[in-house]
Amino acid sequence: MVLEDVLALLHGVRRHGEYVMARCPAHDDRHASLSVAEGNDGVLLKCHAGCDVEQICDRLRIEVRDLFYEPRDGDLVEASYPYHDRDGNLVYEVVRFDGKRFRQRRPDGLGGWHWNLQGVERVPYRLPELLAGVAQPRRILICEGEKDCDAVYAHGGCATTNPGGAGKWPARFASYLQGAHVWVVADRDDAGRKHAREVTQTLQGKAASLRTVEAKEGKDAFDHLKAGHALDELVPVWEQDGLVALRGDRLRTRSVDWVQGFEHLIPYGAITLLTGMPGAGKTMLTCRVAALVSIYAQVAVVSSEDSPERILGPRLLAADGDLSRVHFLSWQTNGSELPVLFPDHLNALERFIVGQKVRLLVVDPITAHLGPEIEHYSDKSVRSALSPLAMLCDRLALAALVVSHPNKGFSDDPLHRAGGSIGLPGVARSGLWMGDHPEELDPSYRVLAPYKANWAPSMRSRLYRIETTPVRGRSDLVPRLIDMGESYYTARRLLRRPWKEREETEA
Repeated sequence: MVLEDVLALLHGVRRHGEYVMARCPAHDDRHASLSVAEGNDGVLLKCHAGCDVEQICDRLRIEVRDLFYEPRDGDLVEASYPYHDRDGNLVYEVVRFDGKRFRQRRPDGLGGWHWNLQGVERVPYRLPELLAGVAQPRRILICEGEKDCDAVYAHGGCATTNPGGAGKWPARFASYLQGAHVWVVADRDDAGRKHAREVTQTLQGKAASLRTVEAKEGKDAFDHLKAGHALDELVPVWEQDGLVALRGDRLRTRSVDWVQGFEHLIPYGAITLLTGMPGAGKTMLTCRVAALVSIYAQVAVVSSEDSPERILGPRLLAADGDLSRVHFLSWQTNGSELPVLFPDHLNALERFIVGQKVRLLVVDPITAHLGPEIEHYSDKSVRSALSPLAMLCDRLALAALVVSHPNKGFSDDPLHRAGGSIGLPGVARSGLWMGDHPEELDPSYRVLAPYKANWAPSMRSRLYRIETTPVRGRSDLVPRLIDMGESYYTARRLLRRPWKEREETEA
């Protein structure tokens, strides 16, 4: 990263000659107490209130090594992207390292590099080709990233981008596109669409024609082309004052996929809400689902109630799970381990899910992982926290199995008992209730009953029995669920109280 990259992440930036002051993100800073400057080896950060660099980087969601210009030992170069001036002279390069980390460098005139861009004027990527395309004229695609641009050129198109990724497009770059016919390619995520809006605003009144488009398949232009689609098949997005419209005939319809072993119960691409009384077996069920998915895909677990070493790991082993594909997530700050929170940590979570190709996310229980500003009994507040997670599931074809505790009401309607707010079952596309068998004398029997199934063609309950089994590393036996087939008991029946049954019988 360079100085401008770091400043773009900060708020309240004020320049004082060679020094820059900004509000420190690591504490409630109202006086711009963070000084930022360029050093010989990287960007220098100093909080005059006493926050250390690790704290600041943690809140900025970057690593300390990202502040250094020169790569560290062991960094693996995946690609380099040269930026040239209008005469074809190399001005600087963007270098991509493993882990999707980037550094920028400029020639030192001696065949080597300075790992900073001090004194270098930024230019658009592939500027000579861009200027030739504007003059011909050709359609110019503005992408979010050099990799996308190179893919466009490989398919006969003309494209450019800015260094630094989303949110770093300088308004002055619009002057290179005066009179051009421009398509702005928005990445299919919130940051990508925001970036596309910012680029489009700078081109208003300058470009001869202007259109915003998205990939027909995948996230970006590279994914679109890799899937075999042509550049002309990029999907137009109508936008006015923030309102975006995607024409229906441009949609790519998709089928609903289900977690194996839980067909019509737990879909990929949505949130499934699992509710039940304490001791109903919810954790055993989440471990069973995670174990089944771990056979063929990666799983992420966000849990604050049960120990991975004592409870979750052994129960996953008891369910024949592959622990090498299961990841237990927490949030580290100031040397302390804290719960992952929604929506506070969703961006970092998304990067992990994408990087590890996670297919199942387990959150247990959801109330322990809502940010401090979220009101658990407010429909609007809960939806504001979980709607971004639902959109993430849809975008990444991710199955999210979210556990909730029931409220203290007396209704036998599970929609009104699943947690404190109706927003919990409202944002989920599948709702499951787990409880004791209503009539079986053997206390080891459990029923899993669906009460909400937006995507399922049918709603069928499942019957389970708890048994114990030995696992490696444990001297005692560990419980697990055994599938006993279908059950005709509904979620309402599991919630119905004995006194109410007697009243109905007497009536």
